[in-house]
Amino acid sequence: MNKNRASRNVWLRPARRLQQYFEATNTNEPLTELPVDLWKRLEQIPHLQETAIAYDWLLAANRLKREFRSQLNQFHDAMTLLCDEFDRLQPRQITPTLRDLLADLEALADDFSDVKFDSSTHVLSVTTEPITLQEVELGPFEIQLHCRELQTGQLSPYRVVALEPNPSSTNDEVTHPHVQSELLCEGDGRQAIATALAQGRIHDFFVIVANLLRTYNEGSPYVGLDDWFGTLCDDCGDLRSSDAIVSCGQCVGAICEDCIDRCAGCDENTCRGCLEACPGCDDYCCSGCLSRCVDCDTACCPSCLTDSERCPDCHEAQEESNEYESFPTTEPPNPQTGITVQSDCVGQTAVPA
Repeated sequence: MNKNRASRNVWLRPARRLQQYFEATNTNEPLTELPVDLWKRLEQIPHLQETAIAYDWLLAANRLKREFRSQLNQFHDAMTLLCDEFDRLQPRQITPTLRDLLADLEALADDFSDVKFDSSTHVLSVTTEPITLQEVELGPFEIQLHCRELQTGQLSPYRVVALEPNPSSTNDEVTHPHVQSELLCEGDGRQAIATALAQGRIHDFFVIVANLLRTYNEGSPYVGLDDWFGTLCDDCGDLRSSDAIVSCGQCVGAICEDCIDRCAGCDENTCRGCLEACPGCDDYCCSGCLSRCVDCDTACCPSCLTDSERCPDCHEAQEESNEYESFPTTEPPNPQTGITVQSDCVGQTAVPA
């Protein structure tokens, strides 16, 4: 009996604060925010993608494509939440009593290992057990209800924070297949969450969110569990499993099997960006297998570079120059008149008529 009384004393003050939040929400119409920033970004991405394609920035174009899809999903979720918010704009007909809130807090303490109310930040939080989905260990999550946001009508007045984050390898903001930037994609649980908050059933709210974290909907994840440890190809930007990725021998980039090439000189795995075509034979070689022509500085493969370290064009030009220089030349004889001119006397010369 004393234990129950002590438990009630612990939660009595938080229960009173919660009651104040819900009463204020009941008398003040919440403000509704449109997802303007998301819409602006959706307008920007197609133009950026067109520019990337025009310049053959395939990696950037693929990343923008994925970002557009992700932003579109978030915009869809935000608009759906906005529609639900309109259902909650009218004053509540059910206001939780102090007894109800106290009972909910005690029930939360029974269901979760860690329940806290921070009076300075006005945050009520619970901590889940470590969550594992399809052998992917995601760790425990803290579900934070920001009580002040109940009064301002925020579309999502709670956050889902990974306490021991094991995020997707492709996006550090995705700490759970259905959590991005601490926001939960509620899916089919959206209406249940909205109703629980609207009626002040905080125990039901936390239980619903925790159950959503324990489930996986493969139809609408931010990042699928199959791709959780995947790697983006630095060349095409596609997401591949780790065993389908190889390392470029030059830049150590992560390249998928479809994009990787091999150096014609050393036969090493090399990405296309680290290969250069030899002008002599059109074979693609890495920088380590190419040498520069001493005359024109063109990079050539060992097979095409001559002993004089010249490319085929410069070698041919040098051969022609050497051949021209070695060609024999003779001076034509001075023209002779056939007539001997003799001196007639000192200072005079006889000139034939």
